[in-house]
Amino acid sequence: MNRAIIYAVIGTLVVMGVVFGAGPIQRRFRELRSDQALISGDTGDVMASATYQRFQARREAIIAMREDLRRLVSAESAFIADSGRPTTVLLPPYGFASARGNLGPTIQIKPDRWIGTMTSNSTTMMCQVTSLYDTIRMRYGPGQIDCLGESAVDSAWAVAQREAAAEPPPPPPLAPEPVPEPDTMPAVPRPRPHRNWGPVNNKPPPMPWIVENECPGEYCSLGRWAACSTITAFPSKQRSRPAFELHSGEEFTALKGDLHVEVPGLVVFRDTVSNPPIEHEGDDSIQFTPVDTLYLLDDMSEGYLHWWYRGRAAVGYQFWYDRPDKDLAPHPAAPVALIRRTKSVWWVRVRNARGREGWVEYDWRKMARDDRMDELSRCLPTTKG
Repeated sequence: MNRAIIYAVIGTLVVMGVVFGAGPIQRRFRELRSDQALISGDTGDVMASATYQRFQARREAIIAMREDLRRLVSAESAFIADSGRPTTVLLPPYGFASARGNLGPTIQIKPDRWIGTMTSNSTTMMCQVTSLYDTIRMRYGPGQIDCLGESAVDSAWAVAQREAAAEPPPPPPLAPEPVPEPDTMPAVPRPRPHRNWGPVNNKPPPMPWIVENECPGEYCSLGRWAACSTITAFPSKQRSRPAFELHSGEEFTALKGDLHVEVPGLVVFRDTVSNPPIEHEGDDSIQFTPVDTLYLLDDMSEGYLHWWYRGRAAVGYQFWYDRPDKDLAPHPAAPVALIRRTKSVWWVRVRNARGREGWVEYDWRKMARDDRMDELSRCLPTTKG
């Protein structure tokens, strides 16, 4: 009797196990059948495999999010350079349209950093970039873009990437070359010096930036000048009470000139780029990153200029494409872009025929110089013989 009861209990447990386990078994069977169908369509080529195609949308989404975050770093860096503070809303000319399918960016401002986040309709992953700054010294640190979320470590794509990234075995060591005698050894060239620009510092230069005793432009000269129209002279280098006037056709003497940069030009970077080295300066090229801002001061000649970079002035050479004013909005594909021109005033100290002296703002339309780039005849009255 006891044995019959035991058999009945065992049979009941077996039946209950089959009933409750049927659902998970069926679901597992369907998953195995789906995986089998996926594998059966695989060609063996990683780039053409079904597993690779399965993660293609996610890879493309990550690439698009990273590219938009690089653009965000450039735009936010330009805004900080102009205003001295970060912002959560980038309006024109700093704002940009995100790639199709991307959501954001959203910007969070912390006491010591700002954080940009980008999401996508094509994946649950999100990408972030963090840029540190010091509000006292206005120094900014380049951010690294990180993408977080679901993992693809076990996918065929990840395996292929790890294999491609594996370093090849080191080559066998070469036999040492014979060392020549001391008197026949070639001279070793001295390494070219490289400027140490220090930490990232996007603080603008002090304004106005004044260059005294300056005659800007090629072949510029002082001395004998002429007025093309009425010119107002001031007692000092500021627009105040007039001192006297010069009239059309009147000759006068230009004594000296001081250039006042009132608003520096602005160059921003969307990628890491290097400018060509200046041979006569003996310096290697500078490596600019998307967190850098280059301020343009005064033009010298033939492409050379003074600029302000990482908290100090230096001589540089124009290596970006200079577009017309109406096209100054940064081109989406340009790694380096000029987004604002320099605004400056050249103050010239002049003396009229009566010996009175004052300062005038140089305007090519109102005055003419006697040099190779200009001629007095365009402002002096013509005489008929």
